[in-house]
Amino acid sequence: MKTCTQVIAVLASGVLLSATLTAQIQNSVQVHGFGGWAAGRTDNDNQYGLIAGKQTPMANYYFTLNLSAQLERNVSIFVQPSWQTDLSGDQVVLDYAFAQWMIAKQFGLRVGKIKNPIGIYAEILNVGTLRPFYLIPQSTYFSTSQSYSGVGLTGIIGLGSLELSYDLFGGRQSYFPISFEMPVAVDPVTSRPIYLTVPVTPEGRNLVAGRLLLQTPISGFKIGGIIATLDLYYQIADMPIMRIDNKRSVGYTGQAEYVTDRIHLRAEYGEMDDPNLSIIRGFGEAAFKITPHWQVAADYDWAEFKWGAITMVAVPKDPDLSKHHTAGLALNYWISPDLVFKLNRYWVKGNVFCKPESAAQSLALGTLKHTTDVWIFGMQFAF
Repeated sequence: MKTCTQVIAVLASGVLLSATLTAQIQNSVQVHGFGGWAAGRTDNDNQYGLIAGKQTPMANYYFTLNLSAQLERNVSIFVQPSWQTDLSGDQVVLDYAFAQWMIAKQFGLRVGKIKNPIGIYAEILNVGTLRPFYLIPQSTYFSTSQSYSGVGLTGIIGLGSLELSYDLFGGRQSYFPISFEMPVAVDPVTSRPIYLTVPVTPEGRNLVAGRLLLQTPISGFKIGGIIATLDLYYQIADMPIMRIDNKRSVGYTGQAEYVTDRIHLRAEYGEMDDPNLSIIRGFGEAAFKITPHWQVAADYDWAEFKWGAITMVAVPKDPDLSKHHTAGLALNYWISPDLVFKLNRYWVKGNVFCKPESAAQSLALGTLKHTTDVWIFGMQFAF
């Protein structure tokens, strides 16, 4: 990890130096950054958003460097590394690195590790100044991949007073590991099961997907959707990666948003159907700036999981471990459009995304809490 961090730091320094020199010559390189820090507290042993816990963790911070270079009039390179520390530990990730050739406004080619155009927030997960809450909606984006490795087509088509943007893409996606707690023994004294936490890393292969996003004649009002199909593979601990079922997974998402200087209204609904796991999820979000500095917001975020016959073996039989419902309120103070302090309050029901380190063991002991109150205070910036 240390070696990886040093390498990326050296590369980033080199890119920054190159950016300065190149910008002086032809202003073709742009350097941006996004970051934040937060402290979060829960009223029980459950953890939320990887930043909130009973002991109010303070080591929650991240920084993302966004780099782009225009090599020719219609050829560009985009690179984005991220550094992050939270309850899952330290992470250094290359979010994406790809080349784009815009043959025309209506048709462009992307190749490499490409930013993921799924949903409202997937392409801007780290840009906290573009959303009213410190956290992204957990039901929809908790394990979303920010990129896919492959090839994509993109463009914008004018339709009179309308504007239609599209993305057609395919390749491979990697996802964040998921922890399953599998029963491995029985306590001889209490007769309760003893669980072992096993990391499972999903990977989507042979991905084929398409997105349409329509800018309506009403300024700031967009509607769109995406449909995707892929083969899901799983790597359990250090075992070889494998595919459990030959049936392809299919998912779709619909989205709508209306955004002005003062009003933010956003909503998504999506479903994913896989032989081992089906998900229905969505969120609604509203924010209003009372003054140029003060903003209030509310959201509702939910998900329901339906486990397949194979994965059901590794999931304790409790309905709250398959559901997530959250209501949230926010009070934010914007020092400038690029620096904001956020005070967020969540009421969480369910344990899909809000649970202790060993939810199954807590369930067996009868200590698992199914409702959680969460406070988060944080700062986010962009430049």
